[in-house]
Amino acid sequence: MLVIKKYIAEITDDNLFSLDFTFCCDESLTDSTRYDRGRKTETNYFSINQELAVKKIFKDIYEKNTFKGIDILISWYDTYENVVYSKKIKKLMGTGVAFDYLRKRRQRTISYLQTASIGTPIESYVLTLLKHYKGDVDLFIQSGSSDFETAVTTEQNTQINAMLDIVIDAQGKTVRDSILYQIT
Repeated sequence: MLVIKKYIAEITDDNLFSLDFTFCCDESLTDSTRYDRGRKTETNYFSINQELAVKKIFKDIYEKNTFKGIDILISWYDTYENVVYSKKIKKLMGTGVAFDYLRKRRQRTISYLQTASIGTPIESYVLTLLKHYKGDVDLFIQSGSSDFETAVTTEQNTQINAMLDIVIDAQGKTVRDSILYQIT
């Protein structure tokens, strides 16, 4: 039995693909979304018993190095966590919509850099770095410019370099490495 059928009384095999399960459920599903460098990669929807009900996997569509939209694979699961039904949706975007979508993605990247540091010893350094690079960060968010990457890579200020070179994990990853990973 599909897990989702426990929460939407009127769902059938015939209307499964047309109902918006995020709004039609008798009891709300909890969701968990994963991001990679600001890009949404996967959203899982769980029942109140934490059974996986639906999974969405997101993949970018590029044509000639130009972002055109996203492919979404939606999979519905049974109570044994087997995929019973899947549907692929291609969401193509016009230039303006795609531009705004990528701008929001870049904003998520910067937000992640900020929130990942909250409550850690490097929190104040990250805020200082974002202030120092404000113009480059704003340009990165608005246009995808590589100026922020270049500025971080070629920094000459010794105080800023000291902050960028702080090791943040056991593998030797630095603040600089983390920033460059997120924005490139």
